[in-house]
Amino acid sequence: HPERDFGKDDQATEFFSGDDFYYLKPGSDGPPLHLATFDRKKKQPTTPTTRVIWDDKDNRFPGLKEKIDGLFPPEQKRGRVTGDNQNTWRPSQECWYETCKLNYGYDFTQGAKGKRKHPTVLQPEVPVPNLWKKMDAIMSYWQEIGVDGFRCDVSHIIPSEFWHWALARARTRNPRTYFYAECYEGDTRLEVPDANPELASYHSNPLSLIEAGFSSVYGHDAYKGLMKIYEESGWANDLDSLTRPGFVGDNSLRYAENHDECRIASTQHWGGHGMSVGRVVSTVLFALSRGPVMVYYGQEVGEAATVGAAGFELDKGRTTFFDYWSVPELQKWYHDGSCDGSDLSIEQKELRAFYGRTLQSLTHPALAQGNFYPLNPANQSNPAYGRLSGETTSGHWMYSFLRNDPVNQKSVLVAVNLHPTQTLSGVRCLLSKESAAALALPTGTTLTGTDLLASTNPATFSAPADTLTSQGVPLPDLPPFSSYYFDLSTQK
Repeated sequence: HPERDFGKDDQATEFFSGDDFYYLKPGSDGPPLHLATFDRKKKQPTTPTTRVIWDDKDNRFPGLKEKIDGLFPPEQKRGRVTGDNQNTWRPSQECWYETCKLNYGYDFTQGAKGKRKHPTVLQPEVPVPNLWKKMDAIMSYWQEIGVDGFRCDVSHIIPSEFWHWALARARTRNPRTYFYAECYEGDTRLEVPDANPELASYHSNPLSLIEAGFSSVYGHDAYKGLMKIYEESGWANDLDSLTRPGFVGDNSLRYAENHDECRIASTQHWGGHGMSVGRVVSTVLFALSRGPVMVYYGQEVGEAATVGAAGFELDKGRTTFFDYWSVPELQKWYHDGSCDGSDLSIEQKELRAFYGRTLQSLTHPALAQGNFYPLNPANQSNPAYGRLSGETTSGHWMYSFLRNDPVNQKSVLVAVNLHPTQTLSGVRCLLSKESAAALALPTGTTLTGTDLLASTNPATFSAPADTLTSQGVPLPDLPPFSSYYFDLSTQK
């Protein structure tokens, strides 16, 4: 919002006050502020993307008068703290040197004991900081022009009291406004502890932010658990402890890609398996809970970020979000504005259709609102549960769980093969006592399952209800990277 000038009226006489920016004090290592993109000793830029537009003759950008010297003119005398709390005149390339920290009324230099000059449950009488009002005006501006959803970056490094105040005000303007928070557990370096002792006792950033009014928070743990299977030595058995059951899990946003993370089809990540791995990873993540899901733009056509050094991000398997760049696979779907996907390959068209069927399947009552029952614990001693040669425990590549909606008496069995090359045949999936009890099948009946994800000829199975915990369900062959959402029914 151009009319909002941050810092214009600041006194700049002290490091921390209720309304001003944080300022770097003059000292032995400054001023002025030195940017990490320039080596002053060698007198040359330090990043490849700077060299692209560098003029070696006179150390200038072509067409500009200013010399490139690594200094930032607006912060020659009064430098500001970076967004990741770097209180220094010389931030490194690992710091968020291109950001400036805003002061929400919390003194970050004292950790959990930091002074608060903003209203909390313990000091409601403290005036609302000036910055809170400015941020509210900014959100109001965007709401007025039609924006009804906001992603809030690293939300846990801002006092949750601000979010409680600001989100409530935003929803008085539009009750349907959606807010989702990027946040991470255990980020003790940057997080702002909740001032409410009861909430602070849980040591949970996601819980504090949901309580503050966020529609959802990042469901990061299961995503990272799946990545470890391909990039480290993780097992499918590890996923159950990362699913965030209950209230927090039901408000966690599930994703296989976002702007911070690598493209799942990238040859540099996820084992370099290409777009196919995105199918099985997404079907697992999307079905884990009642929470919302996100398909990142281009994911559905296998965007792989293989365009080389993409601006600020370089060649790291991501679509850069710091620069204007290209998404060549998505452009094939765009097809000069016709948006008909005619330039996509057959594999890309099939992938996009698969994501469509997956998202449609999530409207099934069991997946939309059902309870979660993990099945890997009941099958670790079961040699017929996708166990490969040389393994003494099952559950390395095979993963399954039950979703059951007791209100509508609807259930879905999710079964996937995470292995990139091995078909799992003859798999029998034992139900746990808890999951079998949730199905509440009459004695003498037969449980049947029909896959929801198939485009044609869906896979099926049937098993006696009386032997689900002892002999299990006989699953069809699971090819590499295959996924099944079995819609369950009962026959006499």
